Amino acid sequence: MKPNPTQRPNIYVVESDTRAIVAYEAGSSSEARELTRELWFLLELANRKSKGLPLWDGNSRLRVRLATGAEADVLSKALGDRPALPDDVVLVYLVDVDDRRSDSKLVARGDFPLSR
Repeated sequence: MKPNPTQRPNIYVVESDTRAIVAYEAGSSSEARELTRELWFLLELANRKSKGLPLWDGNSRLRVRLATGAEADVLSKALGDRPALPDDVVLVYLVDVDDRRSDSKLVARGDFPLSR
């Protein structure tokens, strides 16, 4: 049986300390786990904050699991009718994420040298 090219992949969730953080699509559970070994993703989780605290502390085990119905609905709603692209990873946060512009440690391009 050939796979249906219009059918979306499974939806997975990364959680830390039993807290669901982000939902995304992947073709298989092994593919879904690969994301947690990507440096860019680990840095994203460590640098993003929710209520002033990092989404991931850099030490806790990240667990990947299939999304619940409600979590899958959040991702599906965010994706809408957007066509699924083979190498495209869309991350939908399942927690409130602080606005990065409010982080005083971020510097915009062209703001150098820093004033003291």
